[in-house]
Amino acid sequence: MSGLAGYGLVTTVGCAAVALLALPAAPSSAGAPPRTPSGAPATDGGNNGIERLSARQIADRSSKALRGASSLHARLDDRAARSDRHRPSSTDLRLDRRGNCTAGLGYSDGGRVSLVKRGNQVWLRPNDTFWKSQLPGRTGRAAASFLNGRWVHGTTSSNFLKEAARLCDLNGFRQEIGSAAMTASSTLRKGRTTSVAGTRAVPLTGTRSGRSSTVFVSAEGTPFPLRATVRGKQANVVVTLSDYNKAVPSKTPPASDSVDVSKLEARLSAG
Repeated sequence: MSGLAGYGLVTTVGCAAVALLALPAAPSSAGAPPRTPSGAPATDGGNNGIERLSARQIADRSSKALRGASSLHARLDDRAARSDRHRPSSTDLRLDRRGNCTAGLGYSDGGRVSLVKRGNQVWLRPNDTFWKSQLPGRTGRAAASFLNGRWVHGTTSSNFLKEAARLCDLNGFRQEIGSAAMTASSTLRKGRTTSVAGTRAVPLTGTRSGRSSTVFVSAEGTPFPLRATVRGKQANVVVTLSDYNKAVPSKTPPASDSVDVSKLEARLSAG
């Protein structure tokens, strides 16, 4: 089943990374990320003063705030993926620094995937359309028929589930963002204050690797990034970020509605 590992899911990790890497990176000498109170809201009210700062200063503060968050909720809309059935066009992801997460992925052909991860335990539920679209011929039909809407359950020791669980790596996102500092846009433009979901925000626009990105940084409370857009060749992504430092839902699928991943592997290997 190694050929099935992460099928159609690992591309989502790349999509999410592209979107988050669009966020302005703080200088690599910024040090360890600051700690933020557990359960702290995305914005705690009041003017945080960033409107008076330069674009680079705002970017640095926003990057530090993002790296210090213990958890977040990211919603991605990848419009460029609407013509590619192997890439999710929408992703709804909640994750924390402990590797816990819940995710929902949508594909242009009607494929849907739900993901839950707690510690090293992983549950994955693709719908029938996903299996039949992502796996050729009998393999996809066999997987859909065998699971019949149930969850695939196992640990990150499974290659298949390990690849899918990469989506839950908040620390990995932080490392990527830190390494992006060396290639950050040399020209970052600050726009006029606007509103994102009822919160005042300052837009920052820059270009990197031929892609134009705009990040909207909260001008209220903690200067978290609230939204990011990425435009360019083969890229048209909108990311909305919220629920910073809020707990990831802990409910997991029941055993009665789950199938061990080893049983799925054996079934597909048997043809």
